[in-house]
Amino acid sequence: MTPEVQGMVDATGLRHLPEIMFDHLDQPLICAFVERWQLDTNSFHLPFGEISILLHDVSSILHIPSDGWITGDFGSWDDVNSSCAELFGMERSAFLKAHWSGGGVFIDSLIERCSAPDRSPTHQFRGYMLTLLGATLFVDKSGNRAWIYEYFPMFRPNRTRRMRPIGSASALSWEVRHENRGIDRLLSIRQALDQTNDMQPDWLPYGICPVSAYPRSTYYGWLRYLDIVEPYMPDRTLRQLGFIQEVR
Repeated sequence: MTPEVQGMVDATGLRHLPEIMFDHLDQPLICAFVERWQLDTNSFHLPFGEISILLHDVSSILHIPSDGWITGDFGSWDDVNSSCAELFGMERSAFLKAHWSGGGVFIDSLIERCSAPDRSPTHQFRGYMLTLLGATLFVDKSGNRAWIYEYFPMFRPNRTRRMRPIGSASALSWEVRHENRGIDRLLSIRQALDQTNDMQPDWLPYGICPVSAYPRSTYYGWLRYLDIVEPYMPDRTLRQLGFIQEVR
């Protein structure tokens, strides 16, 4: 990577993402929580009520902004295909035939085409960012796992947080270890979740007033990515914002 491209990557504030991804997946832990995820509310339903992944969780755990300008507004997957073909410097039909499958770009093709010496710094930068995001945020579940550690001390890999630089991703706080992936552990986690009460979660893991640090977390409405639109309803989990939850 040339200094010019490196400077462009640094300016995104996302260069740190590979450093905060856990090197293995705790399937029983993730599965037990996924079983309690309700699609209509985008929240986990547990015996004490609801709890969710809010914008301030994403910002703190991954150290990425939860506010700012939209960086792209693709109307359809055809637009995505055309933009990728332009990045590869190819006609759309030829690109789809050689480098696109199952709704995504072949990662080897992306690296080979965009890292070639004859490619402009802009093309090299875009190729690197697609590879970076595609290999971290879009497929990795480390953020979900770190979220569980933040709110549920009973499932933390270690009782105390690991020291991390000020202003860095809170995912760096946890030194994970390989856990038993058998059915017995899944059943144990299920039982623990079924017996949780509202005194067990750490409702404010990032401080007593997350709203002051992350005002966008109180946004109420819809979150959109391409043709995917999801409801965002923090009023259902007010305890995560330091407020009293009303009984519905």
